[in-house]
Amino acid sequence: MTRVDDIILRTADGARLAGDVYHPSDTPRGGVVVVHGFSATRRLEAVVEQARSLADAGYLVLTYDGRGHGMSDGECTLGRLEVHDVGAAVAHLGGAVDQIVTVGASMGALAVLSHAVGNGGLAGIVLVSIATSWRSVTTARGAAAALFTRTTAGRAYMRRATGTRISPIWQSSGAPTAQVRRVHVPVAIVHGKADAMVRARAALDVYRAASDPRRIDLVDGMGHAFQLEGVPAVTRAVEWAFEQHPVNR
Repeated sequence: MTRVDDIILRTADGARLAGDVYHPSDTPRGGVVVVHGFSATRRLEAVVEQARSLADAGYLVLTYDGRGHGMSDGECTLGRLEVHDVGAAVAHLGGAVDQIVTVGASMGALAVLSHAVGNGGLAGIVLVSIATSWRSVTTARGAAAALFTRTTAGRAYMRRATGTRISPIWQSSGAPTAQVRRVHVPVAIVHGKADAMVRARAALDVYRAASDPRRIDLVDGMGHAFQLEGVPAVTRAVEWAFEQHPVNR
C-alpha cells in the first residue's frame, strides 16, 4: 500500500499550505507535483487516484490544497499568486529527487504554466483542461464560474457551499497561448472530450503555440479537470515528459 505523509508547505509570500506526499514502493524515478483546480482539494477522489497512479508508476508525488482551499491559508486568486504555491511544492520535492514534472488541472494548469515560464529546471509540465481566456469557457458551467468568482454574492456562496475563499481582486496572469511560447521544457496537454467547462479548442490552441517536444491527448468520456476517466492519460503524459530531453532555445 502507498505510504502517504501529511506535510505543511510555506510559500515565498507567506502562505501556509496543507499537503500530502505519496511514496512509491521503491527508489523514486522522479517527482511529480499535482495541482488541483478551482474549488477542489487534495483529498478529492480523482486527485487522490491520480496521485496513487503516479506513485504506483514509481514517482514521489506531492499534492496540496491551494491557497484559499481546503486546509490551506489565504485566498484563491484564480492562478495568479498560486504560482508561489507551485514553487513551494517544487522546492519541497527538490530535496528528494533530481527531476520534477508539474501537473495542473484547470486553474491549477494556469498556475503550473505560469511557474514554468522561464523555469528550465523542470523535467516537463502537464496541463489538464487548460483554458485560453474567458472566451474559451463560454458554456453554461463557464458562465456560472464567472458569476461565482467575479461577484460579491458569488464569492460568498462559494465560501458557504465549498469552503473556497476567493480574493475580490482579480488580475490575469497572462494569456496561456503567450505564456506557453516562453516555456522551454516538454509540454503535455490532456483534455476531456466531454469537458462541459472548457472547449477542446482551447487545448488545441495552447498545443499549437507550444514548442517541441509537445503532445496532446483528447480523452473520450473525460470531463473537466482531474477525473477518474483521465487518470491513465495523465499518468502517460507524465511518463512521456520524463522521457524527453529538454533543449535550450
